[in-house]
Amino acid sequence: MEDAASPLTVASLAFVGAGSAATVLARRCVDVGLPVVAVASRSMASAQRLADRVEAEATDLAGAMQAGADAVVFCVPDHALSEVARAAAAHSPGGGLAVHTSGSLSSGVLVSLRLAGMTPLAFHPAQALARDSDPATLIGAAAGLDGSAAAIASGRRLAERLGMVPVVIDPNRKAVYHAAMSVASNFAVTLAALAQELLREAGVEQPSVVIGPLLRGTLANLNDQPPARALTGPIVRGDAATVEQHLAVIAASAPHALPTYCALGAETVRLAHTSGRLSARKADVLLSLLHAAIAPPPAGDPERRAA
Repeated sequence: MEDAASPLTVASLAFVGAGSAATVLARRCVDVGLPVVAVASRSMASAQRLADRVEAEATDLAGAMQAGADAVVFCVPDHALSEVARAAAAHSPGGGLAVHTSGSLSSGVLVSLRLAGMTPLAFHPAQALARDSDPATLIGAAAGLDGSAAAIASGRRLAERLGMVPVVIDPNRKAVYHAAMSVASNFAVTLAALAQELLREAGVEQPSVVIGPLLRGTLANLNDQPPARALTGPIVRGDAATVEQHLAVIAASAPHALPTYCALGAETVRLAHTSGRLSARKADVLLSLLHAAIAPPPAGDPERRAA
């Protein structure tokens, strides 16, 4: 259990980085009455673009650190974060929050700023953000937090001010946390693209018209009930004949999609069985079909020798 600690006051912010996360977060801060006083970026042009949108000063790294903000938010690529933090530490104001928005790195990556007197906080917006996303898209989204007790208390208050849901993440498990975000968001996009490709194979000229409502319905189901109850389709029904048909048509028309179908099918069997909705016998039948579809040909098989 984390120690009780008083949150640091955050009445103004500066941003280092002017990409998608910075743009949406900075605009949301302004929307809720938290002024952004400075924006720095690798190029003055990108800093100026964001600064103009939030009525802030476009500046360099030193200027952002010395702008008098209560929190400096670092929205830079993961590989550059440690180096940027070290450079920023030379201009530390000696107090306040140093915040980064990485989902995979802990607050410990800002150690140089901690040694320079600031309080590091990891504040990851668990939302798919594009530069032109409506800032209101953050409302209801989780904010993954890690840091000291004081940092987390500050992060909770900031998240709630922004309309987000604070979630404390074990800093030693950030990689698992970030993998979960990738599965939920990145892979959902990949699966939508794959589904659209298969629909084109089926002769559907506007696959998004089919996929869009289906995905929205699926998400609505997930909002109302856990995944095991929201699951529909042939696997949870134990419909081996339909799954076998899927495997055949995918192998013939889009063979590159077969391993993905089989891998996700096997995981769906596990979900359906462990939730009690699919019997062990039917699960075994389905798994046999899925594994056989992508099994390598036996040794000595002509197809294997040809490969």
